[in-house]
Amino acid sequence: MNSRYRILRPLASGGFGRVSLALDQETGEQVAVKELIELRGDALDRFRNEYAILYDQIDNKYVVDVLDADFDAHPPYIVLEYCEHGSLRSWVEQPKPWLVVAFALSYALQGLWGIHRLGGFHRDLKPENLLVTSDPDMGFIVKVADFGLARVPQGTTTMTNHKAGTRGYIAPEVDNGSVGFHAGADIYSLGVVATELLTGTGDPARLNNATIPAALRELVLQMIAADRTKRPDLHQIASRLAEIVKIGPVQASASPAPEAVSQRAAAPPRAVQPAAPAAVAARAPSANVPSVSVPAPAAATSGPGLGATLLAGGMAAGLVAALLTKLASNDTEWDESVRRYRGSDGRFEKGKRRRR
Repeated sequence: MNSRYRILRPLASGGFGRVSLALDQETGEQVAVKELIELRGDALDRFRNEYAILYDQIDNKYVVDVLDADFDAHPPYIVLEYCEHGSLRSWVEQPKPWLVVAFALSYALQGLWGIHRLGGFHRDLKPENLLVTSDPDMGFIVKVADFGLARVPQGTTTMTNHKAGTRGYIAPEVDNGSVGFHAGADIYSLGVVATELLTGTGDPARLNNATIPAALRELVLQMIAADRTKRPDLHQIASRLAEIVKIGPVQASASPAPEAVSQRAAAPPRAVQPAAPAAVAARAPSANVPSVSVPAPAAATSGPGLGATLLAGGMAAGLVAALLTKLASNDTEWDESVRRYRGSDGRFEKGKRRRR
């Protein structure tokens, strides 16, 4: 491990590696270091692939930020931004009001769109892989993380479509082997996540007793339809969710995290982004996530456990609806001269790497 990163404490561990909270001693910033401990089979290639996909999403604000990597180290590691408020698993255990969940889903949709528009799939969406972090513009946002099973086509290479993911979140047609992985399978997984966030369980029947808008209940049930042809696509979900959040003035209180905001040390901006991996350099030019020039959908107050109060009244709900409407309409225009997308206001998307 590079002496630049001082391990503070473990965050998670799995079959092939571990994730630790670390201090970047050059910037004073807390980061997450993901180490590959088991090097069996093609583990290192898949680890490199995860980095390549994350790098390809460097301008997607709704995907966890990749900061550094060293595949020649022992063990190899990737450095990621630290999302200080943990994952949506805590929201399943302590369900939040439906409008807070709608905000979370809107952010997850933006993150998922980034890989879907390249023809790729995440393949392991679950609450543990949707991380919550504070945001200077939006109060809090949710970021898609853990792309260890994700796949994006590269040139003429055929993607691997064998069954992958976590039991309970795998679409039935993928689970039984009747069809390879497809975008609708990620939609199914996100629908299971939505069910858990709204009911505290993965049981769709519990949606009937949940205090949520009927339109939201119908949307989630369609996302987890056994017949994959009945599931809405990402843009249809965004369009319908935009209408749902316009229902009316609501005040929702959320405490997304048990940890204090002050735990994250202030840090100066990182001057240099990580070098593009060969897998990204060889890939056809990718398009960035559409610029979303809307103010925050929520006002957050700092304090122990974040204690964020989401003032989701008519205006705030309208702002989230604007974000979703933009995603639903794919309202962007590619500018080849700078290899970036312009939004409908003519502005280029701001870089993702804005530091607090």
